[in-house]
Amino acid sequence: QKRCNTAEECFAELRSNPKFYADEIKFIQREWKRRREGYWFFNNGRPTYIPGVHYFYLCYWFLSGQRPEYRARDRKFFLFAMMCLQDEFCAGFNYPKFRREGATSKASCFEYWLITMERNMHAGNQSKDGASSEEIFSGHIVPNHKRMPFWFRPVFSGKDEPKASLDFFAPASVVTKGGASMNFKDSLESTIDWGSSTEGFYDRAKLRIHYGDEIGKTKEANVYKRHLVVKPTITKGNTYIGMIINTTTVGEMTKDGGKNFQLIADGSMYDKR
Repeated sequence: QKRCNTAEECFAELRSNPKFYADEIKFIQREWKRRREGYWFFNNGRPTYIPGVHYFYLCYWFLSGQRPEYRARDRKFFLFAMMCLQDEFCAGFNYPKFRREGATSKASCFEYWLITMERNMHAGNQSKDGASSEEIFSGHIVPNHKRMPFWFRPVFSGKDEPKASLDFFAPASVVTKGGASMNFKDSLESTIDWGSSTEGFYDRAKLRIHYGDEIGKTKEANVYKRHLVVKPTITKGNTYIGMIINTTTVGEMTKDGGKNFQLIADGSMYDKR
């Protein structure tokens, strides 16, 4: 067995001796199938389906350095998120939540799971202030990206500890341990980044996912006006090509911005759909 330093070297090693690595190749193929299609298992003797993103969350995501445990509530969250994603007439969903139930981890996992499977896509993150927006990126997305096994981590450019954006673009070349230059011919050309809490930060962007964290506790910006800016970024004609995920532990309605979040919730069609 040969030790590899990059994902490209690992894949090259697998391709060079497929018989020797037959079990490893089958395992990687199985994991990709489960990531895309989901997974059936017996939950205390009851047949239970979880979507691919929930499988990915349980097996490959970390919360404070630990794997998440299976929760029926999380299963409902991901099933509902998948329903919204697949409905071209649905702009996304609002999720008022309990404290410390892992909503930020689930939402950030969902966007990473999706963006790292699609080409030319953009995921944006905003929270109640700039520091909290950065925390979604640097505290949830980047650490999990670094822990991701090579078969799930796309080619990316820039630093190993990105501060503003995670860009899945091919670098000009990569120098291997032996000194040879190896060009990457293919990449997703997708991006995950974060912005300040201001209303117009993502104006004119084209987003696949916009994640609004603690949207009911935002005091630095009017989240209702921000929503009116973000909505066109996920829209094409009369259908939605992206989705919005808003999570929050709702604060005092006037003081902490909850009133503006309520305007967004009241403007949705949750009572009809």
